[in-house]
Amino acid sequence: MENSKVTLSPQEWALVQDPEVILTKNSVIEKVYGLFGQVAESYVKITQELPGAQQGQWLQAAPKISRGEKYKELPWVMLDYPRYYTDDDTRAMRHFFGWGSGFGIHLILQGASRDRWCSRAEHWIQSARPGWMLDFSDDPWQHHPDTHRCRPLNSLQPHEVMQLPFIKYSCWQPLSDWNDLPRIWSEIFGVWISVAAG
Repeated sequence: MENSKVTLSPQEWALVQDPEVILTKNSVIEKVYGLFGQVAESYVKITQELPGAQQGQWLQAAPKISRGEKYKELPWVMLDYPRYYTDDDTRAMRHFFGWGSGFGIHLILQGASRDRWCSRAEHWIQSARPGWMLDFSDDPWQHHPDTHRCRPLNSLQPHEVMQLPFIKYSCWQPLSDWNDLPRIWSEIFGVWISVAAG
């Protein structure tokens, strides 16, 4: 049986001969790690100053930063804090960098936390700021901008969200917000942590 040739396109040949492409990508990812580390430090300070009633086991896990190469076939970096997962309760804030698509911050509530949110849905909808979206999909682990999957939270009615299997807030920032990202996310986090606390 004859092997078919595996060939490269001219563009692929140019890239495979240029190590600077990968070295530059690696440098960018390391800088995203550093940026997310700054964000995590500010979050820990915010949570330490929460009222005692909002403290507890759900904030005990340390911030976790991870990375990968294949979200929508592109590199990504993720910060999870807080991250509280049990069989009947999820309270997690996920921060996402997607290569070429920007930054996203997401609050995910399932189980008991979802039920607490739904009991005050009207309040949370009325207090939502412009740009905060609510996910209407069946998969809380998609983090790219998608106006088909998400709708503005402040445009919804409580009855529209009561049957959702989870509550997921999303807010996206363009790559051009890089320098302001710690401030932008800290402001959002300061509000969303109270939403998560119920």
